[in-house]
Amino acid sequence: MSKGAFVLVAPNSMAFRAIANSQVLPLLHKDATKLGYERVIVLSPDDGSQQQLPDYIEWRSFLLPAEHLNHLPPHQKVIRAVTTRLSRYLGFGFENTVFRFNQLQQFFAHKFKQGMSLERRQREELAGNFVSKKYGFPFPNSKALYNWIYNFHYSKNHVTDPNIQAFFKENKIDKLVFWHVQNSVFREFSICARKQKIPYIAVIGSWDRPTTKGPICPNCDKYIVNSVVMKNELEQHHEIDSGLIEVVGWPQMDVYHDPQMIEPREEFLSTLNINTNDTVLLYAGNAARLGAHEPSLVEHIARQINHGNYGGNIHLLIRPHPQDVDWQERYAKVSGQEMGKHVTLMPAEMGNMKTMVNTLQHADIVMATQGSISLDAAALDKKIINIAFNGTLKRSYTESVERWYEMDHYLPVVNSGGVAIVNSFDELDSTVTLLLAEDPQQKGRQHLRNIELEPFKGDSSARQVQAMLS
Repeated sequence: MSKGAFVLVAPNSMAFRAIANSQVLPLLHKDATKLGYERVIVLSPDDGSQQQLPDYIEWRSFLLPAEHLNHLPPHQKVIRAVTTRLSRYLGFGFENTVFRFNQLQQFFAHKFKQGMSLERRQREELAGNFVSKKYGFPFPNSKALYNWIYNFHYSKNHVTDPNIQAFFKENKIDKLVFWHVQNSVFREFSICARKQKIPYIAVIGSWDRPTTKGPICPNCDKYIVNSVVMKNELEQHHEIDSGLIEVVGWPQMDVYHDPQMIEPREEFLSTLNINTNDTVLLYAGNAARLGAHEPSLVEHIARQINHGNYGGNIHLLIRPHPQDVDWQERYAKVSGQEMGKHVTLMPAEMGNMKTMVNTLQHADIVMATQGSISLDAAALDKKIINIAFNGTLKRSYTESVERWYEMDHYLPVVNSGGVAIVNSFDELDSTVTLLLAEDPQQKGRQHLRNIELEPFKGDSSARQVQAMLS
């Protein structure tokens, strides 16, 4: 039986990368075609992302998805303009639902970010974290008021965006998938879909979203998550029925099961001028804004290696964050002639998955400040050190990286026993020395994989596709 279009909506670059940097699209096209879907359409930012899509996938801008402009009747134009402005003025917008939901749940990240400077709070808004108290005025802790605002915001009675209306009129759509569903754009899409009785699926897709990005649009037919922890958070905080949630693993981690991705240790390390017999300490950096403390840390580690304080045949491999445009300047001292004898500084590269996989595969210990790189390291069963202090920088407690380890989504990692949390240079040195000799984290890493990565068998892309199509 012939069906219409299968539509995936990815409202930001992070969501798009989760789709494009996996086998989801080729498997989806293959299986959707078998089931009779005529087309697969991806809606994503108009930032060149369409150039990364295979020829058999159609692309549209998620902001302007229709081919032809839809002209609203005059009375609908007036209604939309009035209700939009009135909603913002009265505090009935998407930002208000996010603030109030997170306030009611008392998420640590929400409370922590409220104490940031005005500049930092404004920056958080760009990432979808609405923490300014103006969004909760009045009665921020009133669940009844939150429910009223939520229901008003997602009411089917609203006049929706004319271009999105036109997209639904121009295309026969059989199913929609909302990737990173906690996004303001899905209000318009969900209302149009509900009016036409088109089923839609929510993909959470990133492990911090259930505890940072607010509520989910109503009436989703299914919720797809990466891990057991995320499933539990949807049940506990979002009151989602367990039977509607499917755990598929991390599609972007399927590459760790691809034997063609792994190079022999000697071959890979030789390209970095590292002796095959050396023990490799990998430091995975943050971008400059979040990693201001990191140059002093890697300089300390390099000095300890050069002085033989960790033993012999130790090499420090530094992988800057892919978005760190200042990596050469930030790590210049540690890679110079004076300190660089046992140090290799890699370039900051975006999208080079094979190099990333081999960098992790051939590291003996992975060091980083709090982040998803710890899950990648656990996936490959590597010893892990998390840095929970500011190096030589002087920071207040509210600005300290120590606070990052209190974030709701990261607490399961901290409590797993699968990572070592170090709070000083002395603790860093003693932990490196310990992990070079022993592996006390092995049981904890297995627990971490069970709660954060399973199912981890190299078939998460296929699981994702089957969950979307079933």
